[in-house]
Amino acid sequence: MASEENETPRGVRSRRRLIVVLFGALVFIAAAVLVAPADWRMRARTVVGELARDVLKVVQQDVMAEDPAQCFADLDRMDVAFRRMADFETTEGCGVAAGVRMSRAGAARLADAPLLTCGMARAMAAFEQDVLQPAAVEHLGARVARVRHLGSYNCRPVRRAKRFLSQHAYANALDVSGFVLSDGRTVSVAKDWDANDGKGAFLRSVARAACSRFRVALSPDADALHWNHFHWDLGLFRKCR
Repeated sequence: MASEENETPRGVRSRRRLIVVLFGALVFIAAAVLVAPADWRMRARTVVGELARDVLKVVQQDVMAEDPAQCFADLDRMDVAFRRMADFETTEGCGVAAGVRMSRAGAARLADAPLLTCGMARAMAAFEQDVLQPAAVEHLGARVARVRHLGSYNCRPVRRAKRFLSQHAYANALDVSGFVLSDGRTVSVAKDWDANDGKGAFLRSVARAACSRFRVALSPDADALHWNHFHWDLGLFRKCR
């Protein structure tokens, strides 16, 4: 974990704000448990849950905040085909700021031009160049021509924590299901993850490398929900599995 001296001022402010608010929430819970009747204790849990959700939304906005002009300039300098999209926000709290439809990263086309935050698109472009193509050549003797996916933007909560929005709700995540190679062969996360051949080795190599390029990188080893895809995102937390 980076030291505070190496963090950006935005990251330091977000973390300190979260600590202060969570400390206040803990004090509130303790007081409710000690002196309040049962119905008030239940109400306190509801209030704290809503507070935690709102705090995470504020920190989410801080973490994702960056200079859009700089990010778009970075994409312009990279070998990327993209189209800028208008910002929007839904009544559920979902929404996308500095979004793009990304149809190609380097030599790899992305099916259906997924909607991504500019930052996520930039991370995918760098990943294609630095990880995907070298791994494909090493293990399969071909280049990646197409990235298949299950979607990016989806206004929904985290499956295991319904109170909180998924990174998909901000287009800050991509679920990759497989690849098409330059020689026409296909590689499927669902079918080839456990294979003892070049396809399996390629997928496992990509999954390991994703842990250092995305904040969350999940593979079929994570849980049953990811049996058929890789989940990559640039959200608040870090997890590699």
